[in-house]
Amino acid sequence: MFQAKTAIENKNLQIDLQGALDVSGVDIFERMIAEIDLSSVTTVHIDFNQVNFIDSTGIGSILNLIRMLDEHELIYEIVNVQDDIREIFSIIGLEDLMAHGEQ
Repeated sequence: MFQAKTAIENKNLQIDLQGALDVSGVDIFERMIAEIDLSSVTTVHIDFNQVNFIDSTGIGSILNLIRMLDEHELIYEIVNVQDDIREIFSIIGLEDLMAHGEQ
């Protein structure tokens, strides 16, 4: 089961993801993202530490989030990415989304 938690502190949005970001969890993720007031933040950290699987719908949702963050000119990074998910990001050319030192 997929879960997502957010917290804002000092204009930093922390997004903690847990479980499989796949077709069954994308709705939860997208609802959570829709509820965030991005005008109140300057940086976003997306923590993948507890994400154990991602499929194409999950990748699409992450890309939608990244587009939204770019539109708001926010600084963002994806951190604590598991090796198998890091490999998927690398294969499809998204390794630059991960924080420096994560690659």
